Amino acid sequence: MSLFSPSSLPIARYRFTLLTETPFRLTGYPGAMLRGAWGHALRYLACSTGSPECAGCPVREHCRYTQLFEPLPDTAQGAARDIPPPYIVQAALAQPRALARGDTWSFEMVLFGKALAELPLIIWAWQLAARDGLGDQQSPMCLVSVEHETSSGEWQPVWKNSPGSALGKPPRAPRVQAHVPALAMEQQANHHAMPLGASMTLLTPMRLQHKGRICEPQHLTANILLNSLWRKLELYMEHYTGLPLPAMPPRDGILLQPLSLARQRWERHSRRQQKAMRLDGMLGTLSLHGPLAEWWPWLWLGQYTHLGKNSSFGLGQYRLAPLRE
Repeated sequence: MSLFSPSSLPIARYRFTLLTETPFRLTGYPGAMLRGAWGHALRYLACSTGSPECAGCPVREHCRYTQLFEPLPDTAQGAARDIPPPYIVQAALAQPRALARGDTWSFEMVLFGKALAELPLIIWAWQLAARDGLGDQQSPMCLVSVEHETSSGEWQPVWKNSPGSALGKPPRAPRVQAHVPALAMEQQANHHAMPLGASMTLLTPMRLQHKGRICEPQHLTANILLNSLWRKLELYMEHYTGLPLPAMPPRDGILLQPLSLARQRWERHSRRQQKAMRLDGMLGTLSLHGPLAEWWPWLWLGQYTHLGKNSSFGLGQYRLAPLRE
C-alpha cells in the first residue's frame, strides 16, 4: 500500500481543554509537567497487579500502561532498540504562565497506531491527573473537553464533560463520539506548485544528535536535519503505521539557512528517576532552500512526529511554512 493512497495514516491530533479550580502558576516546560502527571494517572488506572515497580512484573509485556507510556525495547532484530511511545504531548511555550480560578488553557496530544483505540483510557487518565492537581502547587483542574483535528484542520468535539463533574466527583470512563482518527496525507503528495523553500519555526527545544552530541546551532546543516527527520519517521512508521518508508529522497542541493537559532538551556527534575536531566536544545527559525519536492510531504509529517530526542513530552516541535519568493 502506498503512503499516499486514499487510506490515511493512523495518526491523529487531539486538543484537551482544562478549567482551573484554583489559581495556577506554570513553571518550567509545560510538556514535561503534563506528561508526568498523565503517566502517573495512567499507571493507576491501567496497572492490574498493584506492583510498586514495573520491572519484573509478570504481565508487563501486555500491560496497557507499558504499551502506551513506556514501550519495551524491540528485540526482534537481536540488539534491543528503543521504541518511541505512541503519543506526543504538545504544549506551547507561549501560553500564559499564571491563570486565575475559572480560566481555561489547552494543550494537544498526537496519538499513533494502537494508542488511537485507547482514547477513552487516555482521556480518563487526563481527567484523573487534572483532578489530582497539576504543577508544583498541585493545583486541581477539570478536563472540560477533547477535540479532534480533522483533515481540513478544523477542531471537532469528541468528548465533553458532563455538568457537575467539576464538583469533586471522581471521573468515570468517558464515552467518546465516533470520528475518523487518521491523518490525511494524500493532499501532501501533490508536488505541483511546490515552494522554492520552506521555513521552520522551532516551537520547543530541538535536540538533534550529531556524532554523539547535541548539535549546536552553528553546526546545523540540511544533511543533519534531514537525516534526523528520516530516522524519526522510520521509527514511527515502522512501529505504528505498518507502512515502510521508501528510499530517502536525495539531499543534493538542499541548503539550510539559520535565521535566528539559539541554544535553549533547560533542565528538568525527573521524579521517576529522582535526578536532574539536562535537556538543552535549539529554538528559533531556519529556512531550507533547493529541490524540496520529494521532501515536502515528509517535512509536513514531521510536524506530528517532531524532530530529535525527548519528543514524547513535546520537544522538537516545529511549524512548517512554504517560501515562494
